[in-house]
Amino acid sequence: MTKRVLASISMCLWWAVPALAETSYWLPHVKRSATEITYTYDVQVPEFFKAWLLEKTARGGGETISKNIHGQTYTFVQQFFSWDIVEHGSSPSRTGQIRIDDQKVRGQSNKWVINGQLQAAADLIAALDSACVPVGTNLKSTWREVDLLALRSETGTPGLTFSEPIPPLAQAKARMRLLLIDTRPGKFYPDVQVPVDLQAYRLAMLEIANLGRRDPNYRRNNKYASNLGADQATTDQGQEKIYHHHPTPPYFDDLSLDDWLGDAAQLQAEWTAHVGTLSHDGPPDYKGTNLVDVGKRIEYFAKSYVTAGEAGGGIDSPEDWMTSETHYRPWFNIGNDVRFVGFGAALGKDGYLYAFGVGGVSKPSTGQPQPSITGGSTANAPGNTSSNPGVARTLTPAPTLVPTTTRAGDASNTQVDLSQLQETPLGERQYVGHITNNRILTRGNKYRSNGTGMYLEHSSDGNLVVKRSADDTFIWGLNEQPGVDYTQAAKVVHTVRQLVVLDANNKVIWSTPNPENAIFLPNSNLLLTEDGTLMVNPAGGTGLPYWTSRPALWPVEGIPPGQELARGVRVFAVRNFDKPKTGPGGQALPREHLYEFSNFYMELQNDGNFVIKGARAENPYVWGLDQVAQLDLSRIDRMRMNPDGRLVALDAAGAELWSTPKSGAIAGSWLNLSLDGVLQIVSPDSKQVVWSSR
Repeated sequence: MTKRVLASISMCLWWAVPALAETSYWLPHVKRSATEITYTYDVQVPEFFKAWLLEKTARGGGETISKNIHGQTYTFVQQFFSWDIVEHGSSPSRTGQIRIDDQKVRGQSNKWVINGQLQAAADLIAALDSACVPVGTNLKSTWREVDLLALRSETGTPGLTFSEPIPPLAQAKARMRLLLIDTRPGKFYPDVQVPVDLQAYRLAMLEIANLGRRDPNYRRNNKYASNLGADQATTDQGQEKIYHHHPTPPYFDDLSLDDWLGDAAQLQAEWTAHVGTLSHDGPPDYKGTNLVDVGKRIEYFAKSYVTAGEAGGGIDSPEDWMTSETHYRPWFNIGNDVRFVGFGAALGKDGYLYAFGVGGVSKPSTGQPQPSITGGSTANAPGNTSSNPGVARTLTPAPTLVPTTTRAGDASNTQVDLSQLQETPLGERQYVGHITNNRILTRGNKYRSNGTGMYLEHSSDGNLVVKRSADDTFIWGLNEQPGVDYTQAAKVVHTVRQLVVLDANNKVIWSTPNPENAIFLPNSNLLLTEDGTLMVNPAGGTGLPYWTSRPALWPVEGIPPGQELARGVRVFAVRNFDKPKTGPGGQALPREHLYEFSNFYMELQNDGNFVIKGARAENPYVWGLDQVAQLDLSRIDRMRMNPDGRLVALDAAGAELWSTPKSGAIAGSWLNLSLDGVLQIVSPDSKQVVWSSR
């Protein structure tokens, strides 16, 4: 209490300093999307708050910085605040107290300042609340942080709005936070909780690991292994070899997920969450087997591997492992050539997250090639027949995403031949698919999807939007694109291979990517699917889209043995040149592309129904597990192409709910989708269709 009283007295002394009447400070309302942060400066800082804002701190609070925005230089004051929403209310407005972080490291400050005027400053509190982010390793933690950039203005009317992209690292960390909201009982210990979409959480961890792995300077400021480009690293064990994959940065290929290693990591995560102690000691009796040591866990779950290290941590994993001085080795190939990794995550009753990572080095195999270091085909990866037969195996490379957009200013290779542009003729204004090359979209016209459930429109305010026809629900728009001022959009043009937005001076302000080697590629068609995905496709509808309005995962060769499909994930691919040329009865099969995005896709829907659907309206539903009598779709958690050649539906605990074929399965078969929407199980030698959906 004494410290708080003194803080209040200090505040009174601050107020005695005359304010600079000619200078005003403004706070932003902050809006976050998945990829960017938008700041709208519209809240003027009241006089009583200026003293807090301008307080000089060791962390850099109160310092002025300059930023160039839209070609103009602006001056800002930075400050850092914290509060606890439980002990001190759900926001500062409850109690009128806030903490300034005046130490170099956030959280070491004990300086609370109290003033009841905060309770009445609704606009100020709303701005602070919009800038809040949760902190703390305990997910029950109620700490919130605010990092402010207050705009300094000499005119009193800033009127500034700008957006900044969220770096990939921050995006991955944000996804991890969101994925921990929805949980289910653990696979190994049901009294703990794990993310409902555990695979997505693992992929976010993988993305963070590979972002660091690609950075040659990641450990430059660390004591150990500070030079990743050297032949050897100085470590706490002396000198150890660094296994480079390339002589120049990035030195290492990306890691790939392995579900066998993932089960080893997940068991340990759930066990430590179960006992409430972070440790490398595993369960002494798991189904009659002693798995105390990590080596025993690897032997149990992934016999074809030897461990290259196990790391345990919390909400900041794997970043804290890679920056530490004890758990960094596997992530940078120090001492071992690590190419595969498994991740596990579980929440204990204490609210803490227990995360584990296991790096694996494959044992030499006899008569079987080693796995690709680039995460390619895994059908012949070591261990597919020798590892624990009760555990299905998936090797998941870091996903390849079709870019969603190019940012403003990144379209320097976009050129538009203005002499070729024509207004879309009246007869072509009904459907998106009717918009041909070098056409200007008629402003205000609703270009419908083929099934008319969606429409594309260059709106009167300049925004290019996709909306649902029935209720005008917004699906996608230029207003979401980083750095784009859609109000300046004078023309929207479909050129030869791009969708381009021009301002009144015919300057490109946004465009879809210009495909590499475009001179050798087909012209493009526009497609708007019935789920609101806008695409620029190669003419003829084959091959990878040049651009899609939402990211899509594109495997290289289809669904291999051991691969699992999670709920709500659509998986598309384009290469399928070695699939069978004949089907049942000997009839010829076309040389097809897997999961053609403009034709058909497979998806385990959020309702548990595994379906084949068409992106076009004429084929909204082709086949699904809802046709199977007495199958409880709501229990289906994931689909797996089993190594034994069966396609199986699994519940959250891994129990089989449905499988096919009932007999005649061939181990090592792959899952295939034909151009006409037929799901097929194809033999490993690509000579036989073992099962098909029709």
